[in-house]
Amino acid sequence: MYSGIEDNFAEELALDLNERPEDVRNTLAFLLEHGLCECDDTNYILPWVSVNTGSETASTQRSRDCRNRKRVAMQQERNTDATQVQRIGNAEKEIEKEIDKDNTYSAEFEAFYKEYRRKIDKRKAYNAWKRIPKKDHDELMKGLAAWCAYWDERNEPQYVPYPAVWLNNRRWESEPPKITKKKSPALNYQQKELNKEDFERMVIDLDEQ
Repeated sequence: MYSGIEDNFAEELALDLNERPEDVRNTLAFLLEHGLCECDDTNYILPWVSVNTGSETASTQRSRDCRNRKRVAMQQERNTDATQVQRIGNAEKEIEKEIDKDNTYSAEFEAFYKEYRRKIDKRKAYNAWKRIPKKDHDELMKGLAAWCAYWDERNEPQYVPYPAVWLNNRRWESEPPKITKKKSPALNYQQKELNKEDFERMVIDLDEQ
């Protein structure tokens, strides 16, 4: 809107824009010639400005739609990742349950393992135990008692086989070897304990020397 500060609208607009009045006049003439600007006595109107104000071009709309699609895709990807993590978590819980189930031993095996003289590789021992028919368990425990007595008397725990090996080889079906006690060798005269008289005689002999 022309306010009358300058001689004409072009010079006033040039003052506001800090442009040369000639350039402003040429621009206004171009807009008027091509119907991009309308004017009356005091006002210059750009009709397409009011039409396009608040609207967006097709390019801007495409960019907005593209960003929205990317946002939706990223959200779906996050949801997919969350679902995958949940599935993995559920699978790990199932595995933990199976592990816990595998870590439980039967009461019969616990009784065997308690008596066995070498506590090692319990899981392998249990796997070997499960392959033995239940009808053999009583005979197995009787054989174990005999072997435990043998191991205790021998007192050499390093020679006790692993429980899994003992079970896999069905060692309870074999009797443990008999231990023969070695006789102490006879003492010679130098090793015999001296009695009191012999000791006193030796002392006297040393004094005389």
